[in-house]
Amino acid sequence: RGVVLTAGGFIANKEMVARYAPETSRANWRVGTDNDDGSGIQMAQSVGADAIRMEAASITIPLYPPKSICAGVLVNASGQRFLNEDAYAGQIGQQALFRQNGRCWHLLDADSYVVNEAFMEAKVVEETWEELEAALKLPEGSLVSTMDLYNRHAERGEDPIFHKRSSLVRPLTKPPFGALDVTVEGSIYAAFTLGGLHTLPTGEVLRSDGSAIAGLYAAGRTTSGVSAFGYVSGASLADGMIFGRMAATSAVARVRST
Repeated sequence: RGVVLTAGGFIANKEMVARYAPETSRANWRVGTDNDDGSGIQMAQSVGADAIRMEAASITIPLYPPKSICAGVLVNASGQRFLNEDAYAGQIGQQALFRQNGRCWHLLDADSYVVNEAFMEAKVVEETWEELEAALKLPEGSLVSTMDLYNRHAERGEDPIFHKRSSLVRPLTKPPFGALDVTVEGSIYAAFTLGGLHTLPTGEVLRSDGSAIAGLYAAGRTTSGVSAFGYVSGASLADGMIFGRMAATSAVARVRST
């Protein structure tokens, strides 16, 4: 008389990822278990349930710790920065894969260089920004312009474009200059899915027309939850605990009333 689905997401189901979240197929590190196979979503779909935001995923790149590595700059295939380097690791991953096509590098000078806890090392090292630009095959003049602008502001401890915290803003002027490979082929892109069943806060599972399927409830990563593009640590715990309790409460109330 009341069924609650809390069966995880679908990151372990290659066919579902390819169908619903093809960009996420490029991620090379799966966050989840073999049971994140989409079975809960598929069971609900078989009785008419709607699944939403199925293309959404959390992507994390372990650029830091240590936080000091964020004194460097992340650039894309156009040789331009695209976010503040001290951003949440999940935001860096989201932007890198979905906005920059997995083509980016983290650049450091001799004073800021450090090997992070993921053992990422500079594979390309040059004596000037011009030479590094050429070695990375970036558009001519792009990286030089980016670093000139960044360093001019950094001399004042400022980052007026992306607002990196001032303690991490300093000129990158001491050679040699190195590039950490943060491309999707050369770095860790850790992923799990965020899309799932369309539910009400009560846990009731909806059809595509917005009507509820009587007696069917869901919570956790089996649902689309509160996350769409982007993720913050702990959101899955909240989805599971809070909405799991609400779904169970709804199911019990239905059983008692019938």
